[in-house]
Amino acid sequence: MPKLKEISYFCPAYNEEENLKTHIQKILPVLAAIADNYELLIINNGSTDQTPKIADNLAAQNPRIRVIHHESNRDYGGALKTGFENCNYEWIAYTDSDLQYDFGEIREMLPFLSECDGVIGIRKNRQDSLYRKFQSKIFNLLTKLMFRLKAKDINCSFKVIKKEFIDRIKITSRSSFIDAEILIKTQKKGAKFKEMEVTHYPRIAGAATGHRPQVIFITFKEMFQTLFHKH
Repeated sequence: MPKLKEISYFCPAYNEEENLKTHIQKILPVLAAIADNYELLIINNGSTDQTPKIADNLAAQNPRIRVIHHESNRDYGGALKTGFENCNYEWIAYTDSDLQYDFGEIREMLPFLSECDGVIGIRKNRQDSLYRKFQSKIFNLLTKLMFRLKAKDINCSFKVIKKEFIDRIKITSRSSFIDAEILIKTQKKGAKFKEMEVTHYPRIAGAATGHRPQVIFITFKEMFQTLFHKH
């Protein structure tokens, strides 16, 4: 198996007290196996449960773990933006912290990183409600039509991207549009991505927030702002 020189991994966490510790315990041995040097960032996105305390306890036990706290929730895009801005290493990987992905599958992505600038996950047998699947299908269709974006599962939150390209773009989204914004802007800078199927598991604990009406409204607002270059 090819091994990376270095990689940064981060995950946003909003009220994930039931998932976070298990998630981090699964991530750490994978990072140690795939890279000579690594760091792990937890972005506490204004959680109101025990997530901040759990995150701090994990960091106290391992010097490779850092926690960044948002005093209030900055939405999904705000959490990802903080993660990208604080990663230090050549490659950046991220997933959500809700245990819906097997980060160990990054091993299958590694061979592609010698020939491209990142890998985008495609959720196979997506374990979400019919409403969320429909919502995602409409979003993907509109984004492809409006921006000619070549990606089958734009909002799959399992991606690996070369930091060089993140550093060359300005990220402005606060909503779930951030994944599309990153792909649109990095591809304009010449980034080449490989797509790969990843396993998707049902959420066992905690609650998803991406389906809320206000989140959907902000997502589409940012989509049209990006299209017409208004921010």
